[in-house]
Amino acid sequence: MRGYALGLFALNLLTLLWGTTFVVVKGAVEAMPASTLVFLRFLVASLFFLPWLLRLPRGAFGPGMELAFWLLLGYASQAIGLQYTSASRSASSPP
Repeated sequence: MRGYALGLFALNLLTLLWGTTFVVVKGAVEAMPASTLVFLRFLVASLFFLPWLLRLPRGAFGPGMELAFWLLLGYASQAIGLQYTSASRSASSPP
């Protein structure tokens, strides 16, 4: 039962963190353009993962860039959408 309770706690904590990103992005979009925000998010992520770049298995870079492209579209859509709606509506609307 201990593992089950720990799993529920972790799930609730991750849900809380996921929900707060909409509020943070809404505040950031009010302070800077959405394109700048998305660029900075990807820049920070790129710098964080740079040490692992040379350790990628052969053939993993291309599919990784494709996934990054779709993630970029999702983050850009979220940031642009938050310019026109509330954080709570953006978090609860279906994709």
